[in-house]
Amino acid sequence: MILGLAMMIASFSLLVLWETRGREAVLFTPLLAAAEDIRSGEVILPSHLKTIRVLPENEIEGALRTGEAESIIGLVTTVPIVANQQVSDRFFTEESRDVNPEESVFVIPESWIASMSSAIRPGDIVTLVSVQDEDVLGTHRVAYIKDKSGRTISADGQAAEAMLERMPDANEAIGLEIICTPSEYLELYRTVTEAGGRNLIVYAEGQS
Repeated sequence: MILGLAMMIASFSLLVLWETRGREAVLFTPLLAAAEDIRSGEVILPSHLKTIRVLPENEIEGALRTGEAESIIGLVTTVPIVANQQVSDRFFTEESRDVNPEESVFVIPESWIASMSSAIRPGDIVTLVSVQDEDVLGTHRVAYIKDKSGRTISADGQAAEAMLERMPDANEAIGLEIICTPSEYLELYRTVTEAGGRNLIVYAEGQS
C-alpha cells in the first residue's frame, strides 16, 4: 500500500513537472522579444531585449533565438517594435540614425564627470551612473567628445573597433555631448547639481 501511494505521488509529481516545465521546454522555442516599446531609429541595447517562448508555428519570419542577441546589439531599428513582440533580423540596420524629433544633443561638461574612459568615441553607447547613490541615470548615444581645448575628438573609424584595440587620442577626452530628450537632460542636471558636481561615471555599453 505504501509503495503504491509512493508511486502515485511520484507519478503526480512527474505530471506537474511536465505541465509546468517539460511541455514548455519540449514544445516551445525560446526567442528574442522586445522588453519594452522601441521606436524606429533607436539603437538596440541589451535592456531592450528579453526571452519569450512560443510554439514553432507562431514564429515570425527571421525570428531571432535567445543566443543571437549579440548580433543585433548596437544596430538601429527600422520599424517600431511593441513590447513583447518577437524581433526579426529584418527590423534592424547598421546605418547610423539621425536624431529623433523629440531628442537633441546636450552637453555633459567636465565638471559633471567623475570618471570616463579616454577610449570612448562618438557613436558609442554610454551609461551614466551617479557616484552619490549608484543609480543608473540613463543610457545614451555619444554625439561628440571634447578635449581640454574644447576641440572635438573624432571617431576616425575607431567606434567600430573593440574598446581595447582603439588608440588613445593625444588630447585627453574630458567632456562629451549625448543624444537625449530635454526631460532626460533636466533630470541629469538636477541630479548632478544636487550632488555638487563631478557625480557621473561614464562607461561604454556593450563594448568588448
